[in-house]
Amino acid sequence: MWRTNFCSSGDKNAQKIDWFRGIQISDENGLVYFETCFPGWYVSRATQIHVIISKNDESYTTQVGFQDSLSEDVSLHSAIYKKRGVPAINNETDGVFPSKYDQFLMDTQQLSDNSMLAWKTLSVSL
Repeated sequence: MWRTNFCSSGDKNAQKIDWFRGIQISDENGLVYFETCFPGWYVSRATQIHVIISKNDESYTTQVGFQDSLSEDVSLHSAIYKKRGVPAINNETDGVFPSKYDQFLMDTQQLSDNSMLAWKTLSVSL
């Protein structure tokens, strides 16, 4: 089972929120690290995370996703996700991801405590 208290520390009110928003400042090398919950999905989209990269008055928006098999596994087996069911849209049928969507998918690893590590390198020139 995926850990349901990871982002909320067991707070039932926090678990009722449909999404999380946050701002991170990169280090001197442009690296950002953050902890979050596995994202939920919404109608007409595959499971994904929006990323907005900003510097001064310029900003760029992109997104990163997950392997469909992982999204399905979380949707079917995690208590806080299975009520909603499996996303109706997958990466290939998502109308926003480009046809070569694989380059936008997170690399993931399930850790020994059943949490998940996910990472993606984005290169942006502002």
